[in-house]
Amino acid sequence: MMEVRLMHPERDFVPPDEVPRQVHFRDPDAGPRHEPAACEKELWADLELDTLAGAMAGGDAYVFDVARKALLLGPRNDAATILYRQAILRDCLANAGVVRSIYTLVEETVEEKKKYYFGVLTRYPAGILRGAVELMQMLMSRLRRLRGIADAQADRFDSPGMSALFAMLRREFGEDYLNEIEQHLAELRFRGGL
Repeated sequence: MMEVRLMHPERDFVPPDEVPRQVHFRDPDAGPRHEPAACEKELWADLELDTLAGAMAGGDAYVFDVARKALLLGPRNDAATILYRQAILRDCLANAGVVRSIYTLVEETVEEKKKYYFGVLTRYPAGILRGAVELMQMLMSRLRRLRGIADAQADRFDSPGMSALFAMLRREFGEDYLNEIEQHLAELRFRGGL
């Protein structure tokens, strides 16, 4: 699994399925400063975090949910992590069109993937294989487009986080790697028979 590391410089941010009932507003070495369950709702309301998360999400329910979880878990972050994120945000604001094109590509891919549900719809192994190969072919075309964006736009970004992301995309999805996958997919079509 590829870690994009846009929330933390040393690890990826994986939002939990559910925000913990008790959010620990504490220094890991000092122990809890408050009883978080008692103040969580009040803190959310006092800071109007629904407004902030809503503005961050721009009407996208998934982004709203992730923003909500990130905001509730945010007090665990140190100043260096916040500065790291602010540099990424400056980069994204300066290159909003590129960021939107990446997000749109991901959205399109997720929607297109939903069309390739082949497990229940067929009882025949050949049909399952054909559907899986077609799905992989679609995903490969999207990876090529993503890598193309990274190749064309990486020089426009200065932050360590975005620079590392584009370098990883270029390294992990190099032309040799993508061509090898294309060859495997071609073999899985069994054009010469089994």
